[in-house]
Amino acid sequence: MSELAALAAGTQPRESRISIGRLVGVPAVIVAAYALVGWELLQRPLNVREVTVLNFHDISRAFGQHLLLTFTALTIALVIALPLGVLLSRSAGIVRAAVFTFANLSQAIPSVALLGLAYVFLGSGPKPAIFALSAFSVLPILRNTVVGLTSIDPAVTEAARGMGMSPLQGLFTVELPLALPVIFAGVRTAVVLNISSATLATFIGGGGLGDILDAGINSNLGRVTLVGAVLVSSLAMFVDWVASLIEAELETRT
Repeated sequence: MSELAALAAGTQPRESRISIGRLVGVPAVIVAAYALVGWELLQRPLNVREVTVLNFHDISRAFGQHLLLTFTALTIALVIALPLGVLLSRSAGIVRAAVFTFANLSQAIPSVALLGLAYVFLGSGPKPAIFALSAFSVLPILRNTVVGLTSIDPAVTEAARGMGMSPLQGLFTVELPLALPVIFAGVRTAVVLNISSATLATFIGGGGLGDILDAGINSNLGRVTLVGAVLVSSLAMFVDWVASLIEAELETRT
């Protein structure tokens, strides 16, 4: 947060309160999960069917596809949700209620159903998967943007105007920095949801780590399924862990 925003808010930056448990707990769990997978794979050599899936080239390709699906969808959601959230924060309460009612109803659609609809209209591949993931990412970011901006003390915005700021200057210099921790919490939720939901992209040819899970389940290969599950879970845990550290740091600045 800028010094000007801190002055307008009448707050001082607080010391970071990231606990040792938060710093080492999640990485320790991830390392233990990979150690378990390694121990399981060392019990006996991989058979021919397992080797066709569990090789460095295919795993790295699936991992890269998964990250591409997740963060492309997140970027699109940010482009949509942030400006819309700013507009809604300045609109009448009845307008916000109507928009969120519609958004909540759309959020109730199961991931598989939305992927199916996207497949019907956009065909197979990563495009329908990105569309569906973007749609699911918009709501948490939109909601938190509105909550973050509307929860700012009106005295702060009045102080910004008293300092000669235009509404646009006040938005970028004071309001958004103050609302950033709340907004980022929505981004954190969206990205973790995306990582887990992106595994379903395999059913419409979107690629990703879901390909490994699907291959293991369809071929009754328990160790392949274990590797796929650990890869997806550890990725979600790691990203959430990094996001939690960033969120904690942002909270110390407001």
